[in-house]
Amino acid sequence: MKRILVLWSFFSFTACYVFAQDNGAGDVPVAVPVSHGVWVYLGKTVPKNMQYKVERSKGDSKRFEKLSDVTAPASESEMKDRQMAFGKYFEKLDPVNDKTINRLWQSIQKYESTDSLFSDNLPVMHLLAGTAYFDASAAKGEDYVYRVSLISRDGKNVSTKESNASGKFRKGELPSIKFVNSKYASGKLELNWSVKDPLKMSHFNVYRSVFGKDEYQKIQIEKGLYNQKDNLILLAIDTIGTHPAWYEYEIAAVDAYGNEGERQGHASGSNVQDYYAPPVSNFKAVNTGSNHEVKLSWRFDNKRYLNGISVMRSTIYDSGYRRIATVPVTDTAYTDILPVSGENYYYYLLLLSADNDPIPTAKIFVTYTNDKAKPVAPNEIDASTITNGIKVYWKCEEPYAKGFYVYRKADNDATFTMVSPLIASGAEVYSFTDTSRQLVAGGVYEYFVRTINDNNQMSNPSDTVSANPGIKKSIAAPMNLRYRSSDGQISILWDDMRKWEPDLLGYKIFRKTGNGGFVIMANDSLQPGRNFYTDSTINAGIEYEYAVSAFDISGNKSERSMIKIPAVAVELPGPPPGITVSQAGNDVYITWGQISGDINAIKIYRSEPGVQPALIATITEADFFNDKNVKKGKLYFYQLATVSLANQEGVKSEKLSLRVK
Repeated sequence: MKRILVLWSFFSFTACYVFAQDNGAGDVPVAVPVSHGVWVYLGKTVPKNMQYKVERSKGDSKRFEKLSDVTAPASESEMKDRQMAFGKYFEKLDPVNDKTINRLWQSIQKYESTDSLFSDNLPVMHLLAGTAYFDASAAKGEDYVYRVSLISRDGKNVSTKESNASGKFRKGELPSIKFVNSKYASGKLELNWSVKDPLKMSHFNVYRSVFGKDEYQKIQIEKGLYNQKDNLILLAIDTIGTHPAWYEYEIAAVDAYGNEGERQGHASGSNVQDYYAPPVSNFKAVNTGSNHEVKLSWRFDNKRYLNGISVMRSTIYDSGYRRIATVPVTDTAYTDILPVSGENYYYYLLLLSADNDPIPTAKIFVTYTNDKAKPVAPNEIDASTITNGIKVYWKCEEPYAKGFYVYRKADNDATFTMVSPLIASGAEVYSFTDTSRQLVAGGVYEYFVRTINDNNQMSNPSDTVSANPGIKKSIAAPMNLRYRSSDGQISILWDDMRKWEPDLLGYKIFRKTGNGGFVIMANDSLQPGRNFYTDSTINAGIEYEYAVSAFDISGNKSERSMIKIPAVAVELPGPPPGITVSQAGNDVYITWGQISGDINAIKIYRSEPGVQPALIATITEADFFNDKNVKKGKLYFYQLATVSLANQEGVKSEKLSLRVK
């Protein structure tokens, strides 16, 4: 075992080399997404008497939030606690044992950086030393950037650096591993695999299953490696004892961060020493013509030293074979379900005996065909209106569907016509978007879908669905706009558009006041036969412009027809009737008669010879006024004016004079 241990230390160095060369180890933080979160390398400085502050930002937001402070372990016991806490996140790597923890603790006490540290489990080693942080709260699929600051004992910031975006971390490609041989001796089974690119991996795991059960479990096994020509040989020794047994093995490469590749390098071995593999006769394959099934059968006489039979299949004669089943030695037949009709499939049997190498039989081929079986028709079909067309949806449970064709019929056509290319199978919900120029606005179109299988058989039509295309139709704008104005109202008239637009639903009325914008009127018409509109909310002296648009039952709108209305002249109220001016004691008493209509107020003006009239009173309730601000011997002139509800002041009355006595 001495050779194996020495070589395994070289393998740990290989893991560290990959980390340093490919992903910038050193003082630059590195964020690596793994199965259970994100592992963050903080730097090579062991944070003794200092600490790393770790902050996280989602995506490119640059809004960092603090996650944790990370320090070096205070004791060997604390390192063991960290192994218990973090080891579960890296189950594909071997846990760091107590002996390795003791060695790491001695190095941390002696050195200031991790340059001298090494371990088979690189991520956990740095987590134990305080030079890495594990973000278990990171959501899978999210992109994170980590900011790492090294803080001295007195709180000063020694350095601050940002990691790569976790989602952009470049994972290395794991190598291909091939099984070489196996050998049993003294209760131990030695298995050898070959790998050409060892620098692409840093670890490997071995999985074992009892022969034929296909229930592989990761096992703890003695491991080692050695060079052989240009290849690195991976060695595993499994203690299986002497009780007769047969096992199957697969190996998986693991990168430096515990990311495991696919299982490969299938191998088998046993502790049975003698063997005899009998010849196989009458090995043949028959097309059943039903449910994509072909039946394989064979015969052999001596089964004593066989452990099982693997059935191998490929679509190519010389390569690409995969095991599709392992059957007991008592079986002489196997029924295979082929995924595709009309293609050649090649088979051979692999006789699993006590020999190190299973023995293959001769190869045979078969093609499945069935010209009579109809595929299942599509179901849950629906059609909906979309912009400029119609979209058809459906599902289908036909396991051997090659694809689908969509058929369409207009409401006035007699037959359905195929309108789609082949829509390939493989989705949960299928759809076809019909934007053909043959679709007409307002038309009703029916659809059904048919399945075609891999034997080119068509299903019955699905249920039929219908929809209108979302195509906008051009309709004529209202014609011959004209207006009438009377009694403070404006009436807009236009031609009845029903003779040009049979699907007319109504009209929309818009008004623009002065230099403002068009506003839709609250009482616009929804009646196609009402080709007029009366507006009683106008004000005199203001210019208006009206626009009328037609729309049909499909929501299509016409262009607007517009007409300008000149401002209606302002009608000012006349002066009050029956005005009298008389002296009452030392005052001037003014009265007037009853005014027809509603007004806001009466304004009273007074003047003297050679002086302009001046407003002396505004009366809103009474029908008289006493002018007390007069002097004896003075000649005064009085005029009255009416103020309308619109606050418009009318013309003044004739002057009435009075000399105060």
